[in-house]
Amino acid sequence: MSKKIFVTYKYSDSNVYQLKLLSPMAYSLGLPPPTTTARHYVNKLQYLLEKDDHINKGENDGETLSNFKNSTIESKLRNKIYDSSITIIMISPGMKETHIAESDQWIPWEIAYSLKEHSRGGRTSHSNAMLAIVLPDRNNSYEYFVE
Repeated sequence: MSKKIFVTYKYSDSNVYQLKLLSPMAYSLGLPPPTTTARHYVNKLQYLLEKDDHINKGENDGETLSNFKNSTIESKLRNKIYDSSITIIMISPGMKETHIAESDQWIPWEIAYSLKEHSRGGRTSHSNAMLAIVLPDRNNSYEYFVE
């Protein structure tokens, strides 16, 4: 049975282990590999989930909400999360922005919203199941998470 899945992550976090993102032909031509970000891991995950007919409620690659006002972003995220049953948290080394208050960051808000029940038009959504996936850092280590 397919599930509606929302993925939360830090889009531009490049402190993750470098994936082989080019074809073998590109490597043989000596092209430098693009910098891997957490989004590349999400792309791989979404590809695997869609093969099993799960429904991606997260953003697609290239889709950005950053040009919208916070109220518009929140509304769009509410709609995506409300209609999902699982939230996957892709934990990466640069995910938490220590210089920004947690209340001003989207990831904690998305997680909190996923855990609450919400009613709309006589229908109540349930808390989402939560799955955390820890991504390796640039050195292919998970120490940043363990510490």
